[in-house]
Amino acid sequence: MNKLIQWSLPLLLSIVVASAPAAPAPSKAGGIEANVGALSRKQVAADANWLIYINVKQFNASKFGSLLQSDRAPAEMREPLAQSQDLLGFNPLKDMDHMTLYGRTEDPQSGVALFTGRFDSEKVLARVRQRQGVSESRAGNRTIYQWTEPRKSQTLSLCLLQAGQLLITGSPQTMGQALEVLDGKRPHLVPGSALSVPENARGFLLATATGDAVKMGPLGNSKGFNTTLGESAEGLVEARFNILAEDEQMAASTLQVLQGLVLSALLTAKQNPELAELAQNAQVSAQGSTVTLQVQQSAEKLFDLLSQQISKRMRAPAMMESSTPASTAPSSK
Repeated sequence: MNKLIQWSLPLLLSIVVASAPAAPAPSKAGGIEANVGALSRKQVAADANWLIYINVKQFNASKFGSLLQSDRAPAEMREPLAQSQDLLGFNPLKDMDHMTLYGRTEDPQSGVALFTGRFDSEKVLARVRQRQGVSESRAGNRTIYQWTEPRKSQTLSLCLLQAGQLLITGSPQTMGQALEVLDGKRPHLVPGSALSVPENARGFLLATATGDAVKMGPLGNSKGFNTTLGESAEGLVEARFNILAEDEQMAASTLQVLQGLVLSALLTAKQNPELAELAQNAQVSAQGSTVTLQVQQSAEKLFDLLSQQISKRMRAPAMMESSTPASTAPSSK
């Protein structure tokens, strides 16, 4: 959605998996221990139409999280993490407890990233002050640092809040608005907001979107979606993906499309056995205007599937380039 989200790409790639066949609610015995209920609506602006919350501490404790951060992970997953560490001066996964990211899709500069964890504030400031063209300004008793990233010419603003809290935004204006939300001077999310946050969501990751942030393609129109991802005590990655349809009739149509997609995945068993196995575990259901996909898979198998899909996507452009015919212009004789 914008550059801020890319910093947590190793985690957010999990959404790709959850957005396909995604996990049954955990059982009371050995269920998911992490609870995304630690998310505070008071930290999120009321006009946000997408939100991602990550319980980093629980993610790091999971087998899936360990695999995504290991040397076995594809370079395309490790690179954004390295870029984040270069920018911030600390590892956003190992030194963080929670991440809250939100924004509005119609405004590419509206991205907000709130980090809570254990990091050296002085080290962060030293790294920020090394950025070319960095400037400082005051907002009450807070100092805001602003600079432009040369690689993509994007302006970033950073503010150290209380101990262990760091706020980064896509523009100075967004920084001012985000601070007002945190100070209670600007409306924040509340229960019943258009941006749906499940009350009893469990797992180490929650992603939700509404309005213009939702593009479901063949699944038709919807009011929004939310997805959670977590891992059970037995090492099973469990995901749940809820589509909030416009009405029950649209929900029935979406249900049929999803059932067809699952069936198609099952029919590709010879070409893609890992994806077929994932689809075999999928459960698709509808209640009222909400359509739900659930699935579970071992952390090891899901990691392998994710790595394979990334490798295929990276090979596709190279294959297209190599298959491009040579110039058909007549040769001179």
